[in-house]
Amino acid sequence: MSEKDNLSESQDMIEEMAEGLYAPCDSGIRFPTGWATLQIDMALMSKEDREKVYQAERLLQEAGITFDTGSGSGYRDWELDWSLTGAFLKIRPFYCMGCHGAQSISRPYWAIYRNSEGHCVSYVYCSQKCRQKDVQTKLDEYSWQLIFGAREMRAWGAGQ
Repeated sequence: MSEKDNLSESQDMIEEMAEGLYAPCDSGIRFPTGWATLQIDMALMSKEDREKVYQAERLLQEAGITFDTGSGSGYRDWELDWSLTGAFLKIRPFYCMGCHGAQSISRPYWAIYRNSEGHCVSYVYCSQKCRQKDVQTKLDEYSWQLIFGAREMRAWGAGQ
């Protein structure tokens, strides 16, 4: 394969990836279809741990992975949007971990448990009813402890 063919193949691949990542708007300009902000609570960290976050940014930059960053209200934000270069952001849907296993979730309902080994684990569900059913199973059959779930979720939601 010639260098010209390789270049053409690479351009085709880039255009194909852009089709999946960018959506056209009325003006013909293409914008990303998704983005994320990684928000790091620096207020909860020691000075040494905060420096590790900045060091991680520098190491990623040295490796050619760059993105917009910002700080405010005690947080360090990594903006994984159009500014991201050297890596790809892959957005994946949540799937119900209860009775509707393969169902994609648009509004997640969470439960956080402490399992029998003492580890904290989180589960996502497609509905309150599905979560409640699985919470009972985890509590009754596996002797797990519920840390955050149905009752806590209702109380938290009422305060919003």
